[in-house]
Amino acid sequence: MKRNEKGKFMKLRKTVATGILALAAFASGSAHAAGTFAAVTRDLPAGTDTFVSVPVNNSVEIELNATSKLGTTLNFPAASLSDGAYNAGTFPIYYVRFIDGPAAGLWASITVNSASSITIDDTAIAALASGTEKIRVYKHHTLGSVFPSERRDDSAGGKLTQGAITNGVQILFYSDADSQNKGPGSGGIFTWFNSAVGFLTNASRPLLPDTGFVIRNGSAHDLTYFTAGEAPDHPVAYLIKAGVARDTHIGTGYPVTVTAGDSGVGGPGRQILLQSNAANSSPGNLPGIYTWFNPALGFFTNASKPLTANSAYVLRQTATEVGGKATVVKPY
Repeated sequence: MKRNEKGKFMKLRKTVATGILALAAFASGSAHAAGTFAAVTRDLPAGTDTFVSVPVNNSVEIELNATSKLGTTLNFPAASLSDGAYNAGTFPIYYVRFIDGPAAGLWASITVNSASSITIDDTAIAALASGTEKIRVYKHHTLGSVFPSERRDDSAGGKLTQGAITNGVQILFYSDADSQNKGPGSGGIFTWFNSAVGFLTNASRPLLPDTGFVIRNGSAHDLTYFTAGEAPDHPVAYLIKAGVARDTHIGTGYPVTVTAGDSGVGGPGRQILLQSNAANSSPGNLPGIYTWFNPALGFFTNASKPLTANSAYVLRQTATEVGGKATVVKPY
């Protein structure tokens, strides 16, 4: 990010309301046209867990049309790519978003690429893809990019937090195991600002697209979560696994409020469960904070229940789940 762009991000703290799209070009540096800039904030009261996601993209690295596929490898015209430019490191660094075709809206991380191919890490999504669709390559958001050290408070309210960051702030991931009632931190716990070293441990850990995680503000200060980037102009979809009782921790997909009815995930036996911001809260543990699919009526009860911008929710399925692709209704 350029220095003047950082300055703009700092000022947005005071001016951008939650879930509002700012109509400004966000340069992509690729064949893809510049997108709409979006900024979203979320309060993080002291002593709470907040279930969130990252509903904005980094700029497009490249947009291409695949010519064929073999297994998990997508093929493109010769010399379309820079050999090895998107290879994974300790963690995946880039991902593919499918823009059209049977896999439209789905994404998968890149393991390696050649000058004419990209290999992804998800066999189920690769199997669904036709091999002739349009794809885009994006860089993953990471702990370090979304929570950089320069966003600590400057004592004047000009940066993206209120009060000093302390060791009490953590990022908690959920396990991707085929089970229900997985606790926050089951997929890893990472300290945000550690006063001993001054930066996030495991800063290159990705914050995966359309995926929920918990910010635990164990400090005595009220803080603010801030995300900014390119508003998705593409479909957002989830691939739901068949035949297992499972909780999947999902982001809303877009940087504006959507409703349960427009989430696209409805199906017999499925539930949407929301969480309170109490530390270590269980999903759906308070009356009225969850919605579910009613197969007798064919739609979500409480279909107008809002799923706020940059929030996340639990998609609960049973062992009778038929699976398939669920596509979010695009809200703009």
